[in-house]
Order: sequence, then C-alpha cells, then structure tokens
Amino acid sequence: MGRLVPVQQRQGKSSDEDRPVPPTGPSINLNLAFGVLFLASLQKVLVIVSSAEKLRQLDVLSSPIG
Repeated sequence: MGRLVPVQQRQGKSSDEDRPVPPTGPSINLNLAFGVLFLASLQKVLVIVSSAEKLRQLDVLSSPIG
C-alpha cells in the first residue's frame, strides 16, 4: 500500500514527494482515520472468514452423524 496523499496535494504536479510538505492537522487526522477504518474492516473480514471456516468444519463434522 502506498502512502495516503491528501486531496489538495494530489492535484497539480505529480512530484509530491520532492517538495517538503508541512504536516497539517486535518490531513494527518484523515490519514489516521482512514488507516483505522481500513484496519477495522480488515479485522471484520478476518472474523467473518474464520467464523465461516468454523461453520464449515462443524457442518463437515455433523453431516456424517445426521
């Protein structure tokens, strides 16, 4: 994953990393919020996948008996 660039810096020159960008509060907070949201959604996906795997194992275990 590349680093998140705020919208106001993305327009214009494509050489964003050449010029020094002063750290402004809102953009850092936005990057942090997006990172937290991304991690939370990733964790939800992992939980869903693992619970689906457990359900599948339960189905496999209970199908010969039933």
